[in-house]
Amino acid sequence: MVTLGSWHTGALRVMRWSALVGRRIETVTLDYRPWSDAGDWWCPAITITSENTGVVLGLGEVGSDGDLAPSADNVVALRYPSDASFPILRSHA
Repeated sequence: MVTLGSWHTGALRVMRWSALVGRRIETVTLDYRPWSDAGDWWCPAITITSENTGVVLGLGEVGSDGDLAPSADNVVALRYPSDASFPILRSHA
């Protein structure tokens, strides 16, 4: 059995993870898309679901226009799959 652990990401965000902590993970979906003409790939989102709930990790960085841009090492958002704004992630600075 695979279960999701947790780490501290700030008081407000810990509550969003709490529904998944300790539950069996049913699916992990990686969303790969072309990154460049050279054949590189970018994974802008990973969806983790468990027992009728889930989260989407948006992978990338917020560009100067506020939209999600490719990045190899940044996680910018945590959203439930039902969020109306996903997959367009905006900066909340």
